[in-house]
Amino acid sequence: PVHDYYEAQRKTVDEKVVKPIHDTFDSEKVVKPVHNTLDATRKAVDEKVVKPVHNTLDATRKAVDEKVHAYYDATCKKIDDGRKMVDEKVVQPVHAYYDTTRQKIDDGRKMVDEKVVQPVHAYYDTTRKKIDDGRKMVDEKVVGPVHGYFEKLVVQPAKNTVTAGKTMANDHLITPALDLTNRLLDHVLPDVPVQEDTKEEEVPA
Repeated sequence: PVHDYYEAQRKTVDEKVVKPIHDTFDSEKVVKPVHNTLDATRKAVDEKVVKPVHNTLDATRKAVDEKVHAYYDATCKKIDDGRKMVDEKVVQPVHAYYDTTRQKIDDGRKMVDEKVVQPVHAYYDTTRKKIDDGRKMVDEKVVGPVHGYFEKLVVQPAKNTVTAGKTMANDHLITPALDLTNRLLDHVLPDVPVQEDTKEEEVPA
């Protein structure tokens, strides 16, 4: 019964309220005319405002593109021509001069090495060998024999003389003097009794 009651109430509201509102705002009476007005307004705005603005923007963009591209292309061409001119007039001649100069320097170095450095080195090596051979020969033929002769005739006899002198001085001077000194001390100084050490010696383990 409750469901039936509410169903009857809903049906009544649909017939008395909802349907008349829908009929009032039917597309033919309200919605369609509003849509037509909006469409006409949008079309007029497109033709009077949007399209002219777009046309102006397109024309401006086209003019800017043409002028900017033309200026950019001309500037790029000038830059490329300048680079080409600098390369031809400056860079290439400098490189050629540098390569030529470097070749001349290398040739000069090679010539100096062949004509001066190598002969000097060869002469120096030969001279040094001659000097070394001369030193060796002088050492073997002169210095060694002279040292041996000097050692035999001068150094060794001098050493023997010094040794003999030391022995003679010790035997005839130092030892008698020490003996005489000890005898004098024995007569001059009284005898001092020697105390015997009474401490027993520790026998090591």
